[in-house]
Amino acid sequence: MIADGRAQQVTCQASPVGSHQSNGRAERAVQTLRGLARVYLEQIKERTRIIFNTTSCWWTWALRHAAWVYNRFHVRRDTRMTPYAKIRMKNCAQPVLPFGELVLARRPGAHLWKSETQFVYGCWLGRDAHTDEHIVGSKAGVFRTRAVRRLVPDRFWSPEAVQDMQWTPWNTAAVTRGRPPRQASAAEPILTAPLPGHAAAFRPAAAGGAAAG
Repeated sequence: MIADGRAQQVTCQASPVGSHQSNGRAERAVQTLRGLARVYLEQIKERTRIIFNTTSCWWTWALRHAAWVYNRFHVRRDTRMTPYAKIRMKNCAQPVLPFGELVLARRPGAHLWKSETQFVYGCWLGRDAHTDEHIVGSKAGVFRTRAVRRLVPDRFWSPEAVQDMQWTPWNTAAVTRGRPPRQASAAEPILTAPLPGHAAAFRPAAAGGAAAG
């Protein structure tokens, strides 16, 4: 697929089965991203006392965010540029929040629900790779938004909010509205419909509350 999509000549070479040394660069990239994801989850564990197993949905978001951060902030030794800067010819200047931090996010379809709260609580999961929108996860689903607000320091982390967020990048809500688009979109498959009414009912517990294991 890569060879068909490039104008330059591409030579495909198969590596021996089980030979990790033959895929040194790819193996190193996987190791780096896995290490970054582990750091993100360890930070949440330290703040909330929640332990993530290997099947946790949080691994999928941590690995996705690790790739996003690596592409935009890792300076390569050969080019002295980040992968993002090499393609866009500019550095990424988007602010980044701590992964998993509890934030107030402007809800999707807020302009249609004028009688309800404009902001809902959710865990910050990163940014959209195409639009740079914030990605926020809640019990009701995962959504993109342009506006997020940080809380006071003693409310940055919520064990309840972390446990409630059980969605993956390919399963972002229990219910989707409307028919699927006829044409494929470059946007990531994140919920864009208004969140259910109960999404605004969540309130973080006061600091010092019991942590879940």
